[in-house]
Amino acid sequence: MPNRKDLLVLDTDASDKAISGVLSEIQAEVPMVVCNESYAQTKEKRRFCTARRE
Repeated sequence: MPNRKDLLVLDTDASDKAISGVLSEIQAEVPMVVCNESYAQTKEKRRFCTARRE
């Protein structure tokens, strides 16, 4: 669980087939994963540009 005093960082990535994201908290200069999520793209969302998908 995040401790609410350290920096949170959200990393995202999108390809033609999937989207993913990782929320990390920087504790003592080491990124610790808080949660992650990924899912396959729907046919409709594949038409969006990469920046829009992320």
